[in-house]
Amino acid sequence: MSKIVKNNTVSAIEIADVGVTVPASGQYTIPEQDYLLWAASSDIITEVGAGNLVINDGSQDLSISDGISLIKGFYPHELIGGTDGTVIGNVGDSLKVNVTSSVLPTGASTEIKQDTQITEAQSTNTKLDTLNSTDFSTETTLAALETKASTEVKQDLIISELQDIEADVESTNAKLDTLNTNVSKEAKQDTQITNQNTLNTRVGDLTETAPATDTASSGLNGRLQRIAQRVSDLITAATTGTGLLSTIRGASDGTAIGNIDDSLKVSVSPIDSGELTTFKSDTEVVLGSDTVYTVLHSITGEGLFVGATFVVDNTEVECRVRIDGNTVFEFTGNFLKEVVNVDDSFTASGIFGVTNDGKRLYFTPNTPFEYSNSLEFSARRSGKKVKYQLYTYSEK
Repeated sequence: MSKIVKNNTVSAIEIADVGVTVPASGQYTIPEQDYLLWAASSDIITEVGAGNLVINDGSQDLSISDGISLIKGFYPHELIGGTDGTVIGNVGDSLKVNVTSSVLPTGASTEIKQDTQITEAQSTNTKLDTLNSTDFSTETTLAALETKASTEVKQDLIISELQDIEADVESTNAKLDTLNTNVSKEAKQDTQITNQNTLNTRVGDLTETAPATDTASSGLNGRLQRIAQRVSDLITAATTGTGLLSTIRGASDGTAIGNIDDSLKVSVSPIDSGELTTFKSDTEVVLGSDTVYTVLHSITGEGLFVGATFVVDNTEVECRVRIDGNTVFEFTGNFLKEVVNVDDSFTASGIFGVTNDGKRLYFTPNTPFEYSNSLEFSARRSGKKVKYQLYTYSEK
């Protein structure tokens, strides 16, 4: 017998709690494996009861009540004979069968066996009479005993709990084995006691006496007391006038050097001396151009530029000093032009000026400029005259 859900409306109907939508004017055949799922559905009962859906058993549409019974598994209500339609599902109905053979099967009751059964039945009745005459207290007690008696379900629960207990016991045994392995044995405890005694000796008692010297054997407490004593001595030496540190003395001859007016003896090693060289013009040099500098003097090699002095006709003469191709001093039109970087690490600076008569220019750098390739002195102004003095220093 099938279970078919028919939708006689023009709209699809969703049976949400089973996850199925019956199409409009269509039908859905319930798979056998889903019978229990549909039997528990409240949505299908609602839709069938409202007349939106009709249940068909594969041969005919059923009424609302029969349809609901079919879905829940309660239909048909009666058992009907397959050939003549005789009702056989009610009390008093007769079940018709065709007997093709009536031979007793092996072990079937015979007259002798029936006599034996009668004897056993009589014995059972006697025992029941005896049992009935026995006082089992009250019916209430028997009911209580029945309530407390173990059922198959309770026995299954007890078995499950016992299995859990067995597993817990096995786990506990494993942990105890591990614990026994890690527990210190008597020999290990003796070793621990010995080590503890050794540690106590090395630490020393709280009232241990400090050792007589800094290197004498002692426990830790005694050693700390010795250190405290030495720190006290050091503080006394540093803060008392007659103490060890009250006077600083030379290490070799003991000369006092820590007081005012004491002399500090040092050894001075001679410094390699160099040579200061002056380059100057004995006669005036006549300049030939207003735009191109006339080189007055140039030096090739390395050394230190110390300073320069120019004696000119008037302040219109422009003078310049260049080191390794870089201008470090330039006087033009009564002012000193901005001095450029010599080697990208510092800007040349120094003392420069003009004498009261306006005829003499001088330049002395704060720090002598080192030149490694060339040093050049020059001036310009057509027809004007100039004299110069240049000062350099070089190692011998």
